[in-house]
Amino acid sequence: MEKRPTPDGREQVRETPEEARQGRKGRPVAMVLMGALTLGLIALIALMIWALSGEPEPTSQEQQQGTAPAVVTPPPA
Repeated sequence: MEKRPTPDGREQVRETPEEARQGRKGRPVAMVLMGALTLGLIALIALMIWALSGEPEPTSQEQQQGTAPAVVTPPPA
């Protein structure tokens, strides 16, 4: 990395192409992507467990019994 003063008093930083392409040192992109995928899978599994833990499906006995419709009689006039 090379620093040069500009005419207006600021410093201009000139990087080599390899320096410009690098992210923060010590954080390979593959590891960051693997971490993101892992967190995504954990969230998906948690969502599936939450969705399946809802109201239980009726058993075959409950389906056969059903409920009788309520009979509403008008009051006498």
